[in-house]
Amino acid sequence: MNKIFKSLMAIFIIFLTLVQAQGSVRDEDRFFPSENIDKDMESFSAADSFSTKGIQYGLILNPLYLYEDNDSGKLGSYIINARLWGKVYLWDNAFLYLRVKNSYLGTTTTEGIYDTVESDNVADLDLSFISSKFKNGAIVVSAGRKFYSMGTGVVLNGRGDGGEISIYTSFLSINLLGLYTGLLLKDNNPYGLSDRDLSDGAKRTFAGATASVDFWNQKLYIFGLAQIDNGKEDETLKSRYNSQ
Repeated sequence: MNKIFKSLMAIFIIFLTLVQAQGSVRDEDRFFPSENIDKDMESFSAADSFSTKGIQYGLILNPLYLYEDNDSGKLGSYIINARLWGKVYLWDNAFLYLRVKNSYLGTTTTEGIYDTVESDNVADLDLSFISSKFKNGAIVVSAGRKFYSMGTGVVLNGRGDGGEISIYTSFLSINLLGLYTGLLLKDNNPYGLSDRDLSDGAKRTFAGATASVDFWNQKLYIFGLAQIDNGKEDETLKSRYNSQ
């Protein structure tokens, strides 16, 4: 009988130890959730792709009317800018963006020195580029005709044909870019820095880099930009213009 009692006590003590151990694990789990969570309860955010985004498109209209009346004559003109755009994801986190532009200039009144002003129409490929993200957005690569800018946009801010790479880390962000402006239409080329640019369209190459650091809700950045004039130099005016 004594042996039976001792055996039962041993089993009871072992049982209490197991219960206490299980209770300790459960208590610990409240503060350190297990990695083996219910898979049905996992949150999942699908990457941007054709299946989640489809094809996006739209039309942007900007009508403008101007009227000028002075001692030299009268001019009434209207400008209608229309931009048709489309965006489609090719694979996860990579999209193609296209935008065409048509700008129509018409006149309602032409008197005096404005008698020679005529209606005009300019159609151009406004934007056409592909952009892709890697490493959960830590690296962004873009190539094609798009807007490029540096700093606050005073040094460089405009369209061009080229490429851009942005790298984001927890401490430092780096941006590299290069573009060419000679494929833009003359009437749609904003890089007019010389008489040759205005008459024939600017044919310029830009290359630059930016490095920035965020700290204490502030941003410290440094950038460098080189601009090379590839246009034909006017032998009499010497209008070639380079800058670094």
